[in-house]
Amino acid sequence: MGVHEHLIDDERIVLQHPPFYLTTHRLLRSEDLNGSDSFREIPLLGMTEVEKLQVTDHKIMSIGAILVVSCVILMATWGLFTAFFGLIAGVVALVWGSKGKTTGYQVKSPRISESDLDMWRLPNWGADNFVEKLQTIVTENQNSHPQRY
Repeated sequence: MGVHEHLIDDERIVLQHPPFYLTTHRLLRSEDLNGSDSFREIPLLGMTEVEKLQVTDHKIMSIGAILVVSCVILMATWGLFTAFFGLIAGVVALVWGSKGKTTGYQVKSPRISESDLDMWRLPNWGADNFVEKLQTIVTENQNSHPQRY
C-alpha cells in the first residue's frame, strides 16, 4: 500500500524525502516494514518546531587542543614567537569543533510522544528543501493566521 492511498480529498504531495511526505494538509511517514505498511501523520497546524540536531566534532577539538598545548610549550621553553600563530589556529579549531556538525533535524509537535521522537527525525543529507519548507510552515503556524499548504 503506497502513500497515495492514504491521501484525503483535495490533498496532494508537495515534497517528498522517503519515508517522509509533505502534503498540503499533513506531514506523513509511510514505509513498508516486513510486508506490512507503517503509516503515521502529523497535521501541519500541529507542528511546533523543527530543531537542528548538532554533535560536537571531537576530532577537530582534539587537534585544536594539541595545537594549543604544543604552541604554549614552544613559546614558554624556546621562546618561539611564531608559535603564537599556531596558538591562534588551535583556539580557532577548538571553537569550530565545539560548534559541531549538523546530524539531522527533529520535527516536534505536542502530538508526538517521547517514544516516537526518533521516528520523526530527518537525516541531514539531502533534506535541505524539505526542512526549509517545514521551517516555513512552523514559522507561519506561530503567526495568528496560519495558511494551508
